[in-house]
Amino acid sequence: MTFVQLPYHARLLRVGDWIRTRASVYVLCFVGGCMECISFTLLFHSLLGVMTVNTMMGVIGVVQKIDVRQSILHLMTVFAFLALVLAHNIISLKRKRMHRSIRNLRCLAAETVLVFIFACGASFLYRHGMMREANVSVFAFVCLGSVALYLQNYVVQLDIQFPTATMVMTGNYIALIVNASRVIARSADREKAVPALKHYVSVHLSFWFGVLVMAIVSRDYDFLSLLLSCALLAILTIAFAMGDHSDEHAAVALSAPDSELVTSESRTGQ
Repeated sequence: MTFVQLPYHARLLRVGDWIRTRASVYVLCFVGGCMECISFTLLFHSLLGVMTVNTMMGVIGVVQKIDVRQSILHLMTVFAFLALVLAHNIISLKRKRMHRSIRNLRCLAAETVLVFIFACGASFLYRHGMMREANVSVFAFVCLGSVALYLQNYVVQLDIQFPTATMVMTGNYIALIVNASRVIARSADREKAVPALKHYVSVHLSFWFGVLVMAIVSRDYDFLSLLLSCALLAILTIAFAMGDHSDEHAAVALSAPDSELVTSESRTGQ
């Protein structure tokens, strides 16, 4: 039976499964490029997911007395990011361990809401002249965006074959060049390097495209440009929700002893 011949509900599930298993990492890379571009251009060159850059700009600026107020903003962003990550990890350790699919769904839903608040709230303040200098409002929205990117890059765990970062591209660049060299040199593991090379090329194209789109659209729509990322995150969240729902139906169809075995194995595998 072809895709067109499938019932409407089955086609939706098939599309949702493709988004969840194949396209999710590229969607998140696109979102990462969008967020970093907006923060760099509109939030005093802050980078939401690259604390190394924020640390360098903060320390150098304070020591050399170059835009001290802006430099303090960068340092405050780093300390706030560390505090938020620490708080999240402490809470996670004290709470009952959550199944990966449920955790992914909740994190994506939370990120969607955070990006929506980030886009609309920052745009309102920006258009009313309240973000023309490094102040508490700028700091608050930098922290908000950092939480969103932290969730997608460090908390969400995708079923992908190759290790991939969705916002910091340095490791992806190295993986791209390593696999490209294996293909060019026709090494013994060339067959394994080809799919990896295709993957990392797609990763970089997604990130670059996100940066390019935001660089163009933000000239007219400032922070509201991120509503495009918000829409993609909403679609991705729905796809994960559909996948979680179909998994529950599949579990119900199993016999009782088998389902208990699957649950036990999934818990020990986490």
